[in-house]
Amino acid sequence: MEDVNAKNEDSLRTLTRAIALSQDQFSLILARCNYQFLQQRLMQQLRERCSYEFKEFVLHPEARTLYTTVRAALGDEQPSAVIVSGLEWVNELDGILRASNYARDEFRKHFSFPLVLWVTDEVLQKFIRVAPDFTSWAATPIGFTIATPELIESLQQSVESVFAAILKTGSGKFLNNTDLNLEMGSRRRSELEAAIRDLQHREEALEPELEADLQFLLGLDADTNGQMEKSRQYYETSLAFWLQQLRSQESEFVGAVPPFSVRIQESEFIGAVPPCPPTQSNNPKSVEHIGCLFFYLGLWWRRYATQHRAEYRFACSQARDYFQQCIDVFERGNRPDLMAKFINPLGGVLRKLEEWDKLEAVAKLAVQLHQTYPEPIRLAYGYGLLAELGLSQRAYKIAELYADLALQTNAESSELACDLQHQDIDCGWSRHHYQNLYWLLLAQSKQHLGQVQNAIKILEAAKIESNPQYDPSLSIRILSTLRSLYFEQGRYLESFWIKQEQGEIEYKYGFRAFIGASQLQPRCQVLNPTLAPVDNLDTIAQEIAASGREQDINRLIERISRTDCKLTVIHGPSGVGKSSLVTAGLIPALQQRAIGDRDVLPIVLRVYTNWVSNLGQSLLRDLGTSLAK
Repeated sequence: MEDVNAKNEDSLRTLTRAIALSQDQFSLILARCNYQFLQQRLMQQLRERCSYEFKEFVLHPEARTLYTTVRAALGDEQPSAVIVSGLEWVNELDGILRASNYARDEFRKHFSFPLVLWVTDEVLQKFIRVAPDFTSWAATPIGFTIATPELIESLQQSVESVFAAILKTGSGKFLNNTDLNLEMGSRRRSELEAAIRDLQHREEALEPELEADLQFLLGLDADTNGQMEKSRQYYETSLAFWLQQLRSQESEFVGAVPPFSVRIQESEFIGAVPPCPPTQSNNPKSVEHIGCLFFYLGLWWRRYATQHRAEYRFACSQARDYFQQCIDVFERGNRPDLMAKFINPLGGVLRKLEEWDKLEAVAKLAVQLHQTYPEPIRLAYGYGLLAELGLSQRAYKIAELYADLALQTNAESSELACDLQHQDIDCGWSRHHYQNLYWLLLAQSKQHLGQVQNAIKILEAAKIESNPQYDPSLSIRILSTLRSLYFEQGRYLESFWIKQEQGEIEYKYGFRAFIGASQLQPRCQVLNPTLAPVDNLDTIAQEIAASGREQDINRLIERISRTDCKLTVIHGPSGVGKSSLVTAGLIPALQQRAIGDRDVLPIVLRVYTNWVSNLGQSLLRDLGTSLAK
């Protein structure tokens, strides 16, 4: 610590002296620092020590040039020095550096003062590579760093802030890199990576707990980027350490898949739910971290189930076991508040597996927890689980009661403040999505109670509001129920069209392998914020890959990429698969890649009578969607 402070003190004196020696003339000074909090501390010390008044500028992320930005801010003023920070957060850093390289003589002509630029290691490397002439005007960069204990402490604070955000949010939303300020180019991510590099360079071994938590962050990063197998390995590595820690503290800890610990006595369907049995833990931190890891592994398997329909039941069983362990750990740690935040996904996966006895215990416990720790959206979901249970037990009046209660509670949540900063969950998505579920449950209850026309009206409203991209299984359930009611009422044509729509959704989201003799469509990904972030991109239809036509798609893309091929014609007899090759193969393939340095916006025209107008409308629509993303 003393050595680092002494070096920083020397560097600060060097910086002060460089500013003093460059008065009334232009000079470029590079101050190298990877950590914003250290930079802010150094700037405060510089203000106290430097006898010259200097101007400070923080570059806006949208800044395009350094020279014009500084000159516009100064006007005719010529201060003693200008200190610029924020280069690492500029969106077009390479462009700024190239512009500075081209305009290097303008700096010397119009700036009669030293220009100090704060740079990180990454920015400095780009300076040398992209703006070598401009960089050559600067002396050796003046370096600042922090001591190892402080570096480790900053790492721990970053990790703990991630866990705190997850525990605060609960099961309402998968927190991706952007939510946690860990996306590529973000300040927190850059400083985390710099801290890890510095510690590795110093050959400093991390504490096992911190190493395990970093494994979890790596898992989150891989999860966000769609690297599922890698993310599971990171999660399991982190979990193995924490379980070993807990076993060493509590010899009674249950093994890999402990049974659900809450025991409910056989009772009437509506009855009192016993309180959560209190337990103790010597290490609250391990309880929280293990609970998060169990939960994220449960999410992993639940998402795996949606992507691999052939292994659906097995994956759901794995998700159930991990969700159960999450609740069990929080219960043993005497954290009913966290049980309330994380219990709903367990009920959801038990419903998918139709394990009604376990669902009864979990649903009643969930309702009790959500009443103790009030969150209307989660409480409404608990009532929805009880409505599902009522339908399974043919207690249709009770199911109707709970479905109505779920809708009422869900509606009440819209009257509360639904800002994510206060509500901890994605209120708009959750409230709207679960409303369709409760409508379905209410309609099914009324159907069995003989109120068929009311059930049809409710399902028609749910069909309009539902979005298959968020929950295709729910949309399929709504359509299937509505189709059967139409058929029973003799509305055969409407039943037929609903069946067609249902079949398309089942095919697009992998619920069925083949849709029949019709044009192939690209497979779609589920966009569910409670599972994981997924880019809204279609994927190549499996039939295209299985038939060996991926080679044709690659040849088409290669041809489109060439500057000498302005037009490509795909020809063949009717029914050979030209349209399927384009819509289910070429279009989704183009959406997932760039061609050279250009982004791709594929547009399909199927009507040629007024193709210019149709092309314009399609461009406006698709460009607007692309810019919104």
